[in-house]
Amino acid sequence: MKMLCHDLFCLKLVNLVEEICSEILFEEISKMIQKSAQNSEEPYGPYLSEVVLPWVEDVVLEWLKIVLFPLHQDPQQSKQAFTRWKSKIEFYVYENFAKSKIAVLFDIIVDFPESIPAIKDLKKCLEETNLQLPLVKSLVSSFEKRLLLPGVTTESILEIYVSTILALRELDPSGALLEASGNPIRQYLKQRPDTVKCIVSQLTDDSTEGLGLFEELKKSTSTVQDVMDEDSNDEDPNTPWNPAPLHVIPGEEISNRQVSLDLISILVNIFGSKEPFVNQFTTTLGEKLLEIKDFDTEKELRNVELLKLKFGEQSLTNCEIMLKDMADSKRTNSYIHTNIKRTLKIEDFPINATIISGLFWPQLSEDKFTLPESVQNNIEIFNKEYAMFKKRTLHWKSTLGVVSLTLEMDGKALDFEVQPLQAAIIMLFQEKDNWTLAELEQKLEISATQIRRRINYWVGKGILIEPKAEFFQLSKNSGSVPSGVNHNDTELMEEVIEENEEEDDMFGETVDKFIIGMCRSFGAGLKTEEIHSKLSVFLPGYGGSTSIAELLKRLENMVKEGQLDCNNGLFQAI
Repeated sequence: MKMLCHDLFCLKLVNLVEEICSEILFEEISKMIQKSAQNSEEPYGPYLSEVVLPWVEDVVLEWLKIVLFPLHQDPQQSKQAFTRWKSKIEFYVYENFAKSKIAVLFDIIVDFPESIPAIKDLKKCLEETNLQLPLVKSLVSSFEKRLLLPGVTTESILEIYVSTILALRELDPSGALLEASGNPIRQYLKQRPDTVKCIVSQLTDDSTEGLGLFEELKKSTSTVQDVMDEDSNDEDPNTPWNPAPLHVIPGEEISNRQVSLDLISILVNIFGSKEPFVNQFTTTLGEKLLEIKDFDTEKELRNVELLKLKFGEQSLTNCEIMLKDMADSKRTNSYIHTNIKRTLKIEDFPINATIISGLFWPQLSEDKFTLPESVQNNIEIFNKEYAMFKKRTLHWKSTLGVVSLTLEMDGKALDFEVQPLQAAIIMLFQEKDNWTLAELEQKLEISATQIRRRINYWVGKGILIEPKAEFFQLSKNSGSVPSGVNHNDTELMEEVIEENEEEDDMFGETVDKFIIGMCRSFGAGLKTEEIHSKLSVFLPGYGGSTSIAELLKRLENMVKEGQLDCNNGLFQAI
């Protein structure tokens, strides 16, 4: 080999084989990069610094010295030429390695933080190349094709978005890549009606199964600023400056302002303001406090204190008053129970009241129903004691709170925690074994719809049966009835129903947009069958879920609403 290269150099034919050498080198480098990417045991390396670059140094460049730079060549000239070749080869390595990682960047993000070695490899490549724009385009395309779809839950989208934030702030400390590629996710989440609720739920979820927002909240020291506030020039002089990479967004200049990389701030500023999150947290806190039976608010107090550091104390004033109401209620109930025990000789008085300052709590249900006589009698006792103690009157919200009760069936004691209306329904079956829906409606003085939703809980638990429509009776078989169940089962089912209805509405809007877009593209109009066929191909989640008859009904409604026009069976966009 050395002799051949020597002869080529002597004959001044080296330049003729350079192109062939380039092809051989680049082909081998591509094979090496591809081989490293196909390692199933360690899919994320690190491969650039520990495998590919050392291999280039030890094998490729050494081979290059032998082939193109014989020993007796002028040393200075040889060194300059070798340096040019080395730079060319290294750039090829960085460029092609980066492209291989950009192609699977969505999967790298999904597997973060296990994929940190791959992120670090890609970061090194981006420092040596200008592939930021292809990266953004590829990632945005992956988001649109694989994530931002009607069938993907909001929780799943948030999970990927959180991983995207964590991965891209590791990849690009300036935040420019995150700002550019994350925009489609932010806009999509902004349209989802349950986004705020999901984020707030995760912020207060201290389990290990969540998105890790609670841990982020505990260690975060910065305060959330609204988007408008972030545009000010009052930046912390101690914040390290990371220049934004060039060529991220074509035709736009990257702002010199440091993009916030605080995870919670990024999520909150999807909506440009912290107000929706404060309102949602206040609502969620109110719901949780009304379900607490022993007035133990340690966990809720901790969450409020953490969020005060994030959102500011003034934002959570109402929450502090709500917690104070709980503490006051605990003392009031203790006093009243002690007094009832002393004066009326009633042990374990069954009523505890959460006494709230109505102006500072979220809007609560005003629905009312007729309470069972025994419950109403106990409430009257509580009212009298409270009036003597506080010189004020209580206004009860009968549908709110939690009821602990024990049912005895066939000698078995079954414990439940249910909503007040559920408790009232089952207590009526002490009077007689069967009721019609109309009788229950008349007795409880609340709508049949409300009763139907709550009585289904007891039917589902096997306590009641419905042998014929709207006729309920006690079950005679308690063998299959589970114990230790609570009202959260019903609430969870209702939430699932509501979420499914919301998702159906969103999917319907997506179908309408697809239809209008297709009709615009085909100006002459489309038949129902053609629209159905195209939706089945291009819209994920549509195929098999909608019949042609259902689609025709939707199209007719769109015509009535003025979204489409129909001539001779052809639907056209207006």
